[in-house]
Amino acid sequence: MKEKEEKVMAIQFIMPGKVIMGERALDEAAGLLKELGTKALIVTDRVMTELGNVKILEEVLEREGLQYTVYDGVFGEPTDHMVEAGTGLYKTAGCDFLIALGGGSALDTMKAIAALAVLGGKINVSPASLKLEIRQRTAR
Repeated sequence: MKEKEEKVMAIQFIMPGKVIMGERALDEAAGLLKELGTKALIVTDRVMTELGNVKILEEVLEREGLQYTVYDGVFGEPTDHMVEAGTGLYKTAGCDFLIALGGGSALDTMKAIAALAVLGGKINVSPASLKLEIRQRTAR
């Protein structure tokens, strides 16, 4: 007897056209920021703020004539509360693009905020549930 074959859908993750990292990355990225939008949500943590790194980014954005709002509520691994707070701020502040500043937690939080801002809905603590919810919302 032949076992029933389960079809597995491919997963596609689309990255932005450019990722700029490393020493002097902000200087190199400065000219590209206007292509992203007019108002950024900077997703970061309080340590980056205290170290003065957020201020440096703010100065670059101002020099490029861009507006911004800072969300520095990231600490540790991203939680549903962090992502929902960031998404709410993104929407109420009228932001149209995101910048992550810091480590992996800031980047992961920023990606989740971007997904919720575009797809809507609520984030789920379970990664499997989040994948299912996103698939259902994009299939419409």
